[in-house]
Amino acid sequence: MPPTWTESARFVSLGPTRGSRKRPACPGARSFAGRAAINYVDKVSTPTLFLHGEKDQTSSTNQSTVFFDALQERGVPTRFIKFPRQKHGIREPRLLRIKMVEEIRWMQKHVRGEDWSPTERTE
Repeated sequence: MPPTWTESARFVSLGPTRGSRKRPACPGARSFAGRAAINYVDKVSTPTLFLHGEKDQTSSTNQSTVFFDALQERGVPTRFIKFPRQKHGIREPRLLRIKMVEEIRWMQKHVRGEDWSPTERTE
């Protein structure tokens, strides 16, 4: 099984290092580009929910928004939610609850065909 981009990225040289011989700017760049999700957008018909941390450095917001836009242009049911202050993974309890509610709402709608809202909390 080929390594994922994140596993391989640790070993990619972005250019010659001091004292090294001339090397390609990014070995394996073609391999990474070939695995980019945008290359397969024409095969996607599944409703897609994007949950993205505003400060995510693992998966760039730009890549997600390009894919989101491409799916929308194709008429695929799509929603993009960006969480403020979050990196790769939602950590703040309030935002984590919002994420879970949105995941359940999405699944209820696109798997069961039902509109769903969480029970209102009474204190």
